[in-house]
Amino acid sequence: MIAALRSLSRMPFVRDLATLQVGRVVYMGLTFVSSILLVRLLGLEQFGVYAVVVSFVGTIKTFLIPGHTSALSVFLAEAYGRKDKQAMGDILYYFFLANLCFVLLLFSFAILARPLGMQLYGSREIGVLAVLLILFQALDTINSFTLIVLQSVRSIRLKVVMEQSAMILVTLLPIIWLLIGGGLRGVFVGQLVASALFVPLSIIVFLRMSRSFDLPSIREIFATPLARTTPYARQGLLIALDKNIGNQYPSGLFFVLSLVAPVTVVGIAKIALQLGTLPQSFLLPQVGELSTTVLANMSADIKVLRKNAARVIKHTLFFHLLLSVGAFVIYPFAIPLVYSKSYGPALITPTLWIIVLSLLMPLTIINSPLLRLFRKIHWSAILTVVTFLLMWTTMFVGATIMDPLLAFMAAYLIGQVLPLLLTATIFRTLLAKPHD
Repeated sequence: MIAALRSLSRMPFVRDLATLQVGRVVYMGLTFVSSILLVRLLGLEQFGVYAVVVSFVGTIKTFLIPGHTSALSVFLAEAYGRKDKQAMGDILYYFFLANLCFVLLLFSFAILARPLGMQLYGSREIGVLAVLLILFQALDTINSFTLIVLQSVRSIRLKVVMEQSAMILVTLLPIIWLLIGGGLRGVFVGQLVASALFVPLSIIVFLRMSRSFDLPSIREIFATPLARTTPYARQGLLIALDKNIGNQYPSGLFFVLSLVAPVTVVGIAKIALQLGTLPQSFLLPQVGELSTTVLANMSADIKVLRKNAARVIKHTLFFHLLLSVGAFVIYPFAIPLVYSKSYGPALITPTLWIIVLSLLMPLTIINSPLLRLFRKIHWSAILTVVTFLLMWTTMFVGATIMDPLLAFMAAYLIGQVLPLLLTATIFRTLLAKPHD
C-alpha cells in the first residue's frame, strides 16, 4: 500500500488534487461552522427564508448562464496545451462578450426580483434579499474568470490560495455582520462586500499572469474578429444547456419544495442535504474540476483516456465510501449536539438517507468532462432534462400525498440513479475498446 501511495503521489493529477484538497478542507470547516451559526443565530424559520432566497435566485440564474465559464475551462486548457495564442485570444474574447450578456441579464433579473418575490411568496423582503444576492453573483463573475484561467495554465497553488481566501472571506463576513446585528439582510450584504474586495486583486493577478504565461494581452484579446468566436459560442450554448439544467440541482429542488411546503421544511431539507453531501464535498468537486483539463490533454489516445477515466472513478469511489461510512457513524451523535436538541433530531433521518443515496455519485464524476471533450454534451442535456422533469414531478405531486421531506428524498433518488445510464453509454461508445 505504501508503494501504491508513493506511485500515486508522483502523478501530476494527484499532486494538483492534493493541493486543491488542502485549501478545500479549510474552507469546508469554516462553511460547516458557519452553517451551524446561521441556524443558531437566525433560527430555523429565518434560515428557511435564507434557503428560499438562495434557491429562488439559483433557479432563475441557471436559465440565464450562457455556458461561458464551463466553455472557457475546456477550450482555454486545450489552446494553452497547444500553445496556440490566437485561439486563446479568441476564447478569452468570447468569454468577455458572453459574460457581458450574462451580467446584463442578471441586472434585468434584479429589477424583476422584488415583484416576483411578492407574487410567489407574498414577501417583498425576499425580493430585496434576492437583489443583494444577484449583485454578489454579478461581481463574482470577475473573480471566477481569473480562477479558471489559473487552472487552465496549471497554476494550481495560486488558484487554491485565491479561491479559498475569497471563499473564507465570503463565509466569515456574513457571520460577522450577523453578530453585530445586521440580521438576515446583513448575511447577503456581507457576501456582496467580500466579493467586491476581491475584484481588484483578481484583475491584477490576471494582468500579471498574462505576461508570465505568455497569454494574449488585453489589446490582442479585443482585436479578435467577432466571427472567430462563433464556434466557441455554439459549443458554449450546448454546454450551457447541460450545465444550466444540471445547476437546477439543488436550487431547483428547494424552489419547488418552497412552493409546496413551509419554510421550516425547506430549512431542514437544506441542512440535511448540506450535511449528507459533506463526504462527497471533500473529494468530488476537485476531481471533477481537474478532470476537465487533465483528461483533455489525453484525448489523442483513447486507450490512455479510458484507462485514466476508469482510474479516476475507482479511486474516487473508494475514498468517497470511506468518508461516507465515517459520516454515517458520527452524525447520529453529532447532529443533536451542534444543531441543538430542539430540531437536531429531525435532521438525522433525512441526512443519513442522503448519505446512502449518494454512494454511487462517484460513478458519474467524469461524465461532463468527457462529454465536453468529445463535443457530445447534448447527451447529458437530454438526460438531465428527463431527470429533472421526473424529480420535480415526483416532489411536487408527492408533497401533496405524503410528507414533503419523503417526496424530497424520492426525487433525490431519481437524480442519483438515472445519470448512471450516461456513464455506461460513455464507456460503451466514446471510450470503447478496439475490439468492442
